[in-house]
Amino acid sequence: RYNVLKFPPPEVLLLICVLIAVYAPTALIFTLEFFAPFFDEEKLRLIMATIQPNYVFDTRAKTEFLIGTTWTGVPLLAMRWVECIIGPVYFVILICFLKIHRHLGSTLKMSQQSIRMHREVIKALSFQALLPSFYLIAAVYIVAKERGIVEEWEQAGHIPSVICLMILAASPLITLFFIRPYRLSVL
Repeated sequence: RYNVLKFPPPEVLLLICVLIAVYAPTALIFTLEFFAPFFDEEKLRLIMATIQPNYVFDTRAKTEFLIGTTWTGVPLLAMRWVECIIGPVYFVILICFLKIHRHLGSTLKMSQQSIRMHREVIKALSFQALLPSFYLIAAVYIVAKERGIVEEWEQAGHIPSVICLMILAASPLITLFFIRPYRLSVL
């Protein structure tokens, strides 16, 4: 969005190269992760009995998505990639958000309607960019459970799926709420 306001449109080839450079590492890591060896059911049962003695495998495995792999090589790289990339990405989003707001407040040769529309779009994009941070709820629960702050909850295995569904539902609702023409057409 900042690029749209500040600079002329980029060449299509340059845009494709930038997109490939940005998404290629993630695509490569998670493609390799897909082919990483996962534990079979017998090994998963043994591991779960060791680390979670109260886990009823036969009952809960029917409703929970449970996978197991070693924390070495590609799986570890994939996890660290997600952990390490999220902070810089949110930092860049914040910087761009602030620059856009400053730029929209300057003496632009735009109509008030165009400025308002750009502000609405940047608010919607910013809130949508913050949606994945809701996964912190699951992470906080896991850490709290491991430290004994909260007790084991049988339905906790559903938290990531529910959060994912909430994010998927919230994204278009944010667009409808923040973008005035969409909001007016619905109301």
